[in-house]
Amino acid sequence: MGLFGKDQSKSPKEQVREWTSRLRKQQFLLDRQIRGIQREEEKVKLELKKA
Repeated sequence: MGLFGKDQSKSPKEQVREWTSRLRKQQFLLDRQIRGIQREEEKVKLELKKA
């Protein structure tokens, strides 16, 4: 029995694999958000140049 009554059913290797996968997914989402913000920034810059 693990901490607070939870059983450690996953091996350390499985945990590392799961955490790595989660990190990759989050990195992808962050990169996607950054690209979207950069696109919006470029649009605003172009609008300011036109005005």
